[in-house]
Amino acid sequence: IPVPISCGTTLPVTWLYVNGQWQNNAVIIKWATASESNTNRFEIEHSSNGINYSKIGTVASAGNSSLTERYEFLHHSPVAGKNYYRIKQVDLDERFSYSSIVSVTKTTEENKIVITPNPAQNHITLFLTKPNSNTQVRLLNQQGQVLLQQNLQPGTMQQSFSISTLPAGVYNVLLIMNGEVKTIRFVKQ
Repeated sequence: IPVPISCGTTLPVTWLYVNGQWQNNAVIIKWATASESNTNRFEIEHSSNGINYSKIGTVASAGNSSLTERYEFLHHSPVAGKNYYRIKQVDLDERFSYSSIVSVTKTTEENKIVITPNPAQNHITLFLTKPNSNTQVRLLNQQGQVLLQQNLQPGTMQQSFSISTLPAGVYNVLLIMNGEVKTIRFVKQ
């Protein structure tokens, strides 16, 4: 159970929970109170380091209630990595208390790359799970010689290559995407 920090002697709010989760490209913060006494508002605070918080929004409170009250706030611009949130409850007389802190991590979806068929005979098709912005493809033999080099058009998620003239063996496809290099191996039968 969250332990609130209060500036007054009586707690104006009994917190039930505070949680956060991803919803599309935003974070939705949800919280509930079991009781409220002379509350004015809730101020949602955000931090990217868990130390320095800034106010990102305000939600009106019930004021006085002995029933469970549920609230939510949508944060449209979370940062990559960890996002920390806390709710500042402010009384009518400007005294306040804080909820517990919740963290939500924004992970960047890695671009997965698949070559099919593998093993292959006449052609291979390269599939990307995210559209590329700046990708160069290089086909190398086992000695590291570049046999093919091609820039993909921006937005490409699928590209086929003819390998019918290559001798049987193991080959590497190097993808250079925005400064990152990824290697995928395939077999030519």
